[in-house]
Amino acid sequence: MADIGFLSLPTELHYRIFDYADAQTILISVRRTCKRLKELADDYDRFQLSFSWQLTMTIKSLAPVIRSENINALTLSNKLQKIQSTLTLVEIHDCELAQVLKNFNMTSLTSLSIKSNEDKHSRTWSLISSALVQWNLKTLCMTNVNYENNNILWTVQSHLQNLMIRDCTYEQYFFILNQLPCLKTFAIRDCLVKHTNGKSLISATSTFQSSLESLTMNDCSLSLENFELLLQPINTLRHLKLISRSRILDSMFDGYRWENIIRTKLPALCNFQCFFSYIAFASSTHASNIESLIVPFRAPFWVQEKRWLVCCACVLRHSNIWLYTTPICVPDIDTSFRCEILSTNDSYHLTKRPIHTIINPASDENLTELNLQQHLIFLTGARYLANFMQQSKVFFVQTITKLDLAQNQLHAMGAQYMADALRNNVTLTTLNLSDNDIGNEGIKYIAEALVHNTILKILDIGENKITANGVKFLTDALQNNTTLIKLDLGQNRIGNMGTEYFSGALKLNSSITELNLTVNEIREEGAQYLADALRQNTTLAVLEVGNNSIGNEGVQHFANMLKQNDTLVTLDLQVNDIDNIGAQVLIDVLQQNKTMKLLMLYGNNISYELKSQLSAQDRRIDC
Repeated sequence: MADIGFLSLPTELHYRIFDYADAQTILISVRRTCKRLKELADDYDRFQLSFSWQLTMTIKSLAPVIRSENINALTLSNKLQKIQSTLTLVEIHDCELAQVLKNFNMTSLTSLSIKSNEDKHSRTWSLISSALVQWNLKTLCMTNVNYENNNILWTVQSHLQNLMIRDCTYEQYFFILNQLPCLKTFAIRDCLVKHTNGKSLISATSTFQSSLESLTMNDCSLSLENFELLLQPINTLRHLKLISRSRILDSMFDGYRWENIIRTKLPALCNFQCFFSYIAFASSTHASNIESLIVPFRAPFWVQEKRWLVCCACVLRHSNIWLYTTPICVPDIDTSFRCEILSTNDSYHLTKRPIHTIINPASDENLTELNLQQHLIFLTGARYLANFMQQSKVFFVQTITKLDLAQNQLHAMGAQYMADALRNNVTLTTLNLSDNDIGNEGIKYIAEALVHNTILKILDIGENKITANGVKFLTDALQNNTTLIKLDLGQNRIGNMGTEYFSGALKLNSSITELNLTVNEIREEGAQYLADALRQNTTLAVLEVGNNSIGNEGVQHFANMLKQNDTLVTLDLQVNDIDNIGAQVLIDVLQQNKTMKLLMLYGNNISYELKSQLSAQDRRIDC
C-alpha cells in the first residue's frame, strides 16, 4: 500500500487535528507552512479563541486572517473562562474593549457578555452603543455594570431580546422597556427608587405596553407596593423571579397580596419564583411566626391551580426567616440547618437541603447529633427547634440523641422552649445549654422537665449565672430523676449554700456518676457538705471542684470522706489554695484508699520538692 502523506489526508481529518490545537498555532504557524494548509486554516470553522489581557497585539495579528463566521467561541479575559456561542469579555478595561470593537467585524455575533473592570461605566456604555449599531445582538449581559441611559442610544431597529444589567432606576426601567419593543427577558439586580424625607419619589407612569415575558430581580429592595408599579406595562409576563433580603418583616411576605397581584396583573404568569428573607430580632418571641406566614400559600390558588410549592423556614444560624418557592437558585445562600414548613402540610422538617433541589423528606439527613454551638439561634430559633423536637409525626425527629446549643443567647425564655421539648422527648440523651445566660429562671424550667424526662443522661448547664436558688430547683428534680448520669454546673455562682442544696440531693440520687462544680465560689463549708454527702452516695465516680477556695480545711473534709468512700475514682481539686499541709493529708489517705485513680492538684501552693515527691511516690497524683 502506498504511503499517504499528511497533506493527502481528507479535509475532515485535518479539521479533527485542528480541534486539538489552539487558534494561534493554526493561524500563525500552520497556516504559513504551505498553500494547502493555508486553505485548510482559512476554511476551518471551529475556532475557539481565548486571549489574556495583553490582547492588543494578538487581536491585530489575528483579525486580518480569520473570518468572524468561522469563530465558534471567543473569550477575551484577564481570567481564562470559556463560554460557548458568545463573545465574552471578563474583567476587561474600556481601552481593551475599544480594541475588540475596532479590530473585529463580528456582524454575525448575536450574544455579548461583559464583566467590566472599570469603576465608572459611562465610556463602557458609549462603546456598547457602537457595538449595538454594528452587530445584530440578541443578548446583552452586563451584570456588574449599572445602567446609564445618558450614554447609550437604543437603535429603532434594535432586535435585542435578552438584557442583563446590574442596577437601574425606576425611570430607567420604563425607558428600557419603551425603547426595546423586542425585549423578552430582562434581568437586573435591583430597581432603585429615589427617596426624600423617607418617602419614595415615583413619578414615572407607563403609557405603553411591553411584550416582556421574563423578569428577574436578584436583590430587590423595593416594597411590594413599589414593585407592583413596575408591572404596569407588562401583561404578557410568563416568568417572574424575585429575590428580596430585608432586615424587617415587610409586605413582600404577604401571600394574600401576591395572589391578588398575580390574578389581576399577571394573567399569563406560569412560572413564579421568589425568595424573601428577613432577620428576626434576638429578643423576639412571637413576631416571626412562620406558621402564619405560610397559611395564605395553602389556598387552592397556590396548591391546586398554580401548583407552586412554597416553603417558610427559620434558619437556625442567626434566626433568619425565609419564604420561598422551591426549587429556586439563590446566590450566596446560607447552608446551615433550618426548620422548614411547607404549604402542602403542617409538619416541621429539620434540613440542610439546598433550596435549588426538589423536596424529598425521605432524603433529609437522618440526624443523630446536631451541633448548633455559637449559631446565635436566639429565641426565634429555639422556639422552632423546640417545635420540631416535640412533633412525633416526622419519623426522623426520633433519631436526634445529642444536641449542642452552647453560646446561643437563649436566656430564660429559650430555656423554657427547650424544657418544653425535653418534657416528652424519647431520644435525646445529651444536651448542652452552657453559656446561654439562662439564670435561675431558666434552670427552673429545665428542672421541671427533668421530673418528667426519663431519657436524658448528660446535661451541661455551665456558665449560666445560676445561684443557690437555681440549684434548689434542680436538686428537687434530681431526687426523682433516675436517668441523668453526668451533670456540668461549672462556672456558675452556687456558693456554699448551693453546694448544701446539691449535697442533699446526692445523698438520695443513685444515677449521677460525674459532677462538675468548678469555678462556683465554693469554700471550706461547701467542701464539708460535699464530703458528708459522699459518705452516703455510692454512685458518683468523678467530682470536679477545681478553681474554688476550699483550702486545707476543705481538703481535710475530703480526706476523711475518702477513708470511707470506695466509689470515687477521680477528684479534681486544682487551684484551691491548698499548700503542703493539705497535700500531705491527701497523700496519707491515698495510702489507704485503693479506689481512687486520679487526684488533680495543679495550680495549688505546693512546693516543687513536694510535687516531685508526690509524682514519684504515687502516679495517681497529678500536680
